[in-house]
Amino acid sequence: MRMFSGPLLTSLVGPQGERWGEAAINEYGDLAAFRSIVDTETCRREAAPHRHAALEDFRLFARAKAM
Repeated sequence: MRMFSGPLLTSLVGPQGERWGEAAINEYGDLAAFRSIVDTETCRREAAPHRHAALEDFRLFARAKAM
């Protein structure tokens, strides 16, 4: 798994005036690696409620390209 992080340029979707300084994105090697994590009971129990809540109040940002 690789993780990308960097400064945010602007908010495209979200409350006006809300400011975020940085965001991170995880990249998994392939679908099997991702599924090995999300297809566990622990993930369903602990992560799913947060994922569902995020869909109700999501954000979309433009991020600077890593050099």
